[in-house]
Amino acid sequence: MKRIFLLAIAIWMAAAAQAQIGYKGQMSMELLPGMTHTGGWTGTFRLGTFLSEHSNLGAGVWFDHTTYDASMGDSFGTSQWMGAVDYRYALPVNRFIFMPGGGLLLGGEQSDAVSKLGNLLPYANQFIYGMAVNLGIEYVLSRSWALVAEPRLHYLFKTHFDNLKLSINVGIKCYF
Repeated sequence: MKRIFLLAIAIWMAAAAQAQIGYKGQMSMELLPGMTHTGGWTGTFRLGTFLSEHSNLGAGVWFDHTTYDASMGDSFGTSQWMGAVDYRYALPVNRFIFMPGGGLLLGGEQSDAVSKLGNLLPYANQFIYGMAVNLGIEYVLSRSWALVAEPRLHYLFKTHFDNLKLSINVGIKCYF
């Protein structure tokens, strides 16, 4: 009897986790602050919709701000704003949902004109573009809410700074 009860609880938990996601037309909204491997801070706002039980198409905005150290204690700041369009594949496992995916990035890059010590910098504002791959890991809190951790790797084809950037974002996601 105890085994049947535990099996029923396990089935119910798996069904509850899968009810969270996966029906055609369901939408989600996520807000994920984080940091990059260069010590900068980053943030993502994304809206997504399920095209089928596992396929998720989304669009959002990605922001990165990094302060770079120069020689002799000098430093300067840079900012990147990009729009993102991406695809993710949802794989629910009990109360976790793994969402590997990737997408395209288009946006702009801006740098301080003068460093902290007053040196003129050669970097001009410019259009940047690239691509990203990520592995979203969600922990289902309820039918409408999930905690998200998302390691992400960006490759920017045109930038004055780091072409390859690794970031980790942690935040909350709402399904509606």
